[in-house]
Amino acid sequence: MSEQDTLIVWLKSLAPAEYRALPAARADAVRNWHARARSGLRRRSAAVPADPAQEDLAGALLEESSVIDAVVRLTTPQMQVFEAVQVLGDGGRRSELRDLLDVPDADTGKWLDEVLGELAKLALVWPDGDRLRLGTVAAWLETRIGGPLGAGLPLDALLPDLPTDVMRHIALNLGLNLARAERRDPLIALLARTLRDADLVRSVAAEAPAATRKALDRLASFGLPGTPGTASEALDLDVIMWAAARGLVILDAYQLAMPREVRLALRGLDYRAPFEPVPPRLTTTAADARPGEAANAATRAVELTEAILHECAARPLSALKSGGVGSRELNRLAKCTGCLVPTLRLLLEVVGGAGLIAWERGVALPTGEFDAWLSASTPERIGVLLEAWWRMDRLPLFVPEGEKPEPCLQPEAGVFFASPLRQAVVRTAATVPPGRAVSGPGALVDGVLWRLPMSFEEPEDAGLLTATIWDEAVTLGVIADYGPSPLAAGLASGRAAESVGELFADETTAAVFQNDLTAIVAGLPSLALSELLDGVADREARGTASIWRFSPDSVRRGLDRGLSAETLCSSLVDVSHTGDLPNVLRHLIEDVARRHGEVRVVATGCCLTVSDPALAEELVRVRVLEKLRLRAVAPGVLVSALDPATTLDLLRQAGYVPSAEAQDGTAFVARSTRRTTTRPRGR
Repeated sequence: MSEQDTLIVWLKSLAPAEYRALPAARADAVRNWHARARSGLRRRSAAVPADPAQEDLAGALLEESSVIDAVVRLTTPQMQVFEAVQVLGDGGRRSELRDLLDVPDADTGKWLDEVLGELAKLALVWPDGDRLRLGTVAAWLETRIGGPLGAGLPLDALLPDLPTDVMRHIALNLGLNLARAERRDPLIALLARTLRDADLVRSVAAEAPAATRKALDRLASFGLPGTPGTASEALDLDVIMWAAARGLVILDAYQLAMPREVRLALRGLDYRAPFEPVPPRLTTTAADARPGEAANAATRAVELTEAILHECAARPLSALKSGGVGSRELNRLAKCTGCLVPTLRLLLEVVGGAGLIAWERGVALPTGEFDAWLSASTPERIGVLLEAWWRMDRLPLFVPEGEKPEPCLQPEAGVFFASPLRQAVVRTAATVPPGRAVSGPGALVDGVLWRLPMSFEEPEDAGLLTATIWDEAVTLGVIADYGPSPLAAGLASGRAAESVGELFADETTAAVFQNDLTAIVAGLPSLALSELLDGVADREARGTASIWRFSPDSVRRGLDRGLSAETLCSSLVDVSHTGDLPNVLRHLIEDVARRHGEVRVVATGCCLTVSDPALAEELVRVRVLEKLRLRAVAPGVLVSALDPATTLDLLRQAGYVPSAEAQDGTAFVARSTRRTTTRPRGR
């Protein structure tokens, strides 16, 4: 059976829950299938089914691009097992896999079975009785850094490139009978079958001259840990010709290669492929934690996000010609909101991922989702930002050396491994025990490499990118005091919403009001307390203790929200540690409340002055003038919700004879606007 047939058989054997989980694990494959289905049905009225059939799903899962997308997200043990199965080939036995891998004796199959189960959930390797089936193996996986396990290409890939007479020469040197291998294809099959015999390969190599034997050992060990240089570096051609004449190496005009089967045989009976099912242990120290640090950071991120989006609503961000928000607009927005530019870049990308802001006709505007977000509680707001950050395909704080930052909110921008990298960093940080901390982001690099080995060409890249994600996590309160907050564990386990509640579990609900017009909260203030004090006072400090200061302007903000002096004082007394307020604070609130509203600014389209009070009352009650929403603000003075021209027109249609006045009280005569042309007369 073909690989697709075996995959279909396995898919049909899955329990319903297991089958439903597979499209979620390989969402890229399902997206590709839906795109093709929509394209195929574009000219027809039929709807695209919600879930692909097993045959269609199998085809999507075996596509090379989808396999690559899944493989780059594998952890180190998953990649090690996947490479070992590649070496064994499709249909290799589980017992052969155990013999090839360096499985600890204490494992008794637990870790290996667990990793095989994870690969099966991704449809990269699946069971077929005692055998293991392997799907599509992309070409770059075969050739990447010497191929799987550093073992190079297999005989089936190398022998067809050799001329027929060269293969006959190899067969004769190996003492093979060519009676039934006169033609090319049988000859290739005969050589492949012979060189797959590990005992025969070792016996032939044992007869090689000393210099050739040394060269063979070097080629066989290439790709193993601690082997420097390249496979063919400084190899004497005369020395290697003996091995090439017997098929132990393949030599042609383009390459020198040792077949995979030969390389594994020459590594010896004791060779075991690496298998590291346990992540590297982090070096930690005792933590000097500050209570509420993570919660303060998360709350601050919510406050800045709200300020950013309100400012974008008032003055939308303009897009560059090339797309995205440039440094000029970012600097303006940073100045208006008091937000640092790097933090602003991060939060803009997060709200973009959360759907709270979007592009419309060249400007970035808050969406309807922003209104729903504003009406939610602070924990719910934090949860929305965290979920968007967790799956975000952007790295807004990463700037390669010597380059300028990329514009924010570019519609088509994205880094394919950004989300897996972010999750690897957080999951590594989440393993730090409670009460412990690490020295910095560099301490997480080994753990990140273990969780995402395929995403980095150089270890230095892992260090730079881990530091970038670390800074993002600190800004959002996922990491605090060089250790994970409850948010890290919540994100790693899929319980982000619950972790926000845990973050605010040890909160303070009372404040100490002092005669210097300050309010002090020791520890982490509750969300309700923070919202109350932020509405009527200015926060001056965060951390172990939070401090707010009252002023005439801050109290006025509270009154502007519709609070009365009595309501405000009552609300503050309810959260007072002593159950009362200092007299100086009461006097301040009462004084501001007494002067509040002495001057009222009325939002209106225009103003109407009516000489007859009875006529003014009549205008307010006339049904045909309801569109104006007339309201009396003083005897004989009405305000209209519409502009002067529309108001005059509706009054005249209703049978009244209004006149128009300019702002200085003089009569206003409307003149028609005359359109002109620059075209000369006579043309």
